[in-house]
Amino acid sequence: MFPNGHISTVKTLSKIGYIYYLKKDYNLAFDYFSKCMTMRETLFADIHDVTLISTLTYVSLVLTKQKQNSDSLIYSMHALNLSKTLLPIGHEHITDCYTNIGIVYRKKGDYIKAFEYFEKAAQNNNAKPMQPTPIRLARIYDNMDICLCCQSDDEHGLNYRMAADK
Repeated sequence: MFPNGHISTVKTLSKIGYIYYLKKDYNLAFDYFSKCMTMRETLFADIHDVTLISTLTYVSLVLTKQKQNSDSLIYSMHALNLSKTLLPIGHEHITDCYTNIGIVYRKKGDYIKAFEYFEKAAQNNNAKPMQPTPIRLARIYDNMDICLCCQSDDEHGLNYRMAADK
């Protein structure tokens, strides 16, 4: 058994938060992610790893589901900055951060800003040292299509929709 305050406890709290997120119990998910973040800040402020990026990302997603888009954006930006510091260009976490930020801006009705972040996500996905992820890229193109259609640019939106379907 790990003592309270062990890094494994922090990771377990994050995983429990993730389970509640999958169950769509966003209040409990947020509670567990908050406990995880508090313990991290208190005991492990100097440890920056992929687990922290994931936790920040899921807090952002929970807040988006709760329609707290401004707060969600803060966590998404923090996850993006940390990802860009710790991970190589082309890493999927960076792509996901750009995509999540784009989604938040889209939900706020700022389609131009959202489209910019989806473009960055696509560029990062294509810069992947191994291979670009086609499914991830299709989701990005789908989001770009939605932004363009919301701005009544159906012709360009259709181009992205067709690219997403390839």
